[in-house]
Amino acid sequence: MIEVLAPGILSSIQDYGRFSYAQSGVGKAGAIDGVSLHLANRLVGNKGNTPALEVSIITPVKLKFHSSTWISVTGSNCVIIIDGHSQGWHGWRTYIHKGQVVELRPTYNSGMYSYLAVAGGFDVAPTMGSCSTDLKNGIGGHKGDGTPLSKGDKLHLNEPFHTITRAIGVRAFSRTYISSTVSVLKGPEFDQFDVNSQKKFFTQEWEVDSNSNRMGIRLKGDPLEFQSVKEMRSQGVFEGVIQVPPDGQPLVLAAECQSTGGYPRIAVIPQAELWKLAYLPARNKVRFLLINEEEARKKLSIQQQYLNNFEYILQES
Repeated sequence: MIEVLAPGILSSIQDYGRFSYAQSGVGKAGAIDGVSLHLANRLVGNKGNTPALEVSIITPVKLKFHSSTWISVTGSNCVIIIDGHSQGWHGWRTYIHKGQVVELRPTYNSGMYSYLAVAGGFDVAPTMGSCSTDLKNGIGGHKGDGTPLSKGDKLHLNEPFHTITRAIGVRAFSRTYISSTVSVLKGPEFDQFDVNSQKKFFTQEWEVDSNSNRMGIRLKGDPLEFQSVKEMRSQGVFEGVIQVPPDGQPLVLAAECQSTGGYPRIAVIPQAELWKLAYLPARNKVRFLLINEEEARKKLSIQQQYLNNFEYILQES
């Protein structure tokens, strides 16, 4: 069992998320950086979709372990402290003894979310096919009601899937940087924007607004303008869609976004680039790079090869 001594801000249990419930108004939720979630789980012998902790690295998170287990931490780089001593094993797995306290502290310019997995995963009952915490809809998570971690919470653990004998890891799998460029495809309503706004969307450096969360990342900059003001019927939207509300400031939909929206969709972030949404903290700048579908498929293929290589390393260990 793990006791939460300091929960941080909106830290929560996440897996890949919920699928096939959009028609009921329930979005996917799930980890912002699904790749890092997958890597954290695989490092400790879990399936990639096993529930893990998504930690918002804004304020420190402190956990007391009442049982011994293997853990791994991936995602945004953070300072990892065990019993008051800094440990340099981000992106690795390590053994935590009963009674030890693990603290995750933010580092400068390293993104928003880290992922902590434990061998066997957290013992959480699924809701609508997922253990993910959906803060907006109030479902899932460690209590089943969509609430984030709070001080004093006790997180129960499952038995490990496999016997682990030694610590391994690959530092290259830790996200030690903030991505300032995100590749996108043209959205369905791209042509509804005037030519200057189309160019501006790609040439302008957008600032991440502090009013961003797991539902969406709001951007600030020189407003985009429509060719003509048209009333749009609500259309299907999903994580990675970039909408433009009437104020002309883009809104990047994130893991807990709604399933329909009525704003023009100027662009869509392809699957292989979605992890970058976890590395856009407030007041940082981002640019968009236009790619085509073939380039998007190539990026996804490269990401899959990255994961295949990781599996090979695990098998060799």
